[in-house]
Amino acid sequence: MISTEKYLPTVLMVDDDDADIYLMQRAFKQAHKSIRFVKANNCDDLFDYLHQRNSYADEKVASPPHLILLDINMPAHSGFDLLQMIKQEPNFAHLPVAMLSTSTTNHDVRRAYQLGANAFHAKPSDAVATKRLVEQLCSYWFGVAFIPAD
Repeated sequence: MISTEKYLPTVLMVDDDDADIYLMQRAFKQAHKSIRFVKANNCDDLFDYLHQRNSYADEKVASPPHLILLDINMPAHSGFDLLQMIKQEPNFAHLPVAMLSTSTTNHDVRRAYQLGANAFHAKPSDAVATKRLVEQLCSYWFGVAFIPAD
């Protein structure tokens, strides 16, 4: 658990659906006023952010995320591909990653955990469910769990 007086938690959501990103961002702002929410729409955006390059070259713009929310179903590189890439890089392997998907098949859940996911959640179907999930994520990741300092 980290005191929010000394740090601003950063959530990085990777999803190709801008509507899903918007709903999650709004729910995070309502649930935890001091959350810094960053979006990435694809593999290039994700790794530009993590490596602080291109539009994220300024360290203040791209502070390391304290939690990554990763959609599974994306074009070009799936969330599984991205999870595997994150966990293979020594500088990022420690970052908590929660998978989000409309699919909750046992196969997908098992695969996510085998690749190193820290959590797996069904993608909320409406604003109320989104708010509930975000409150639970904030409570756990920023209130109970210990996460590495920057």
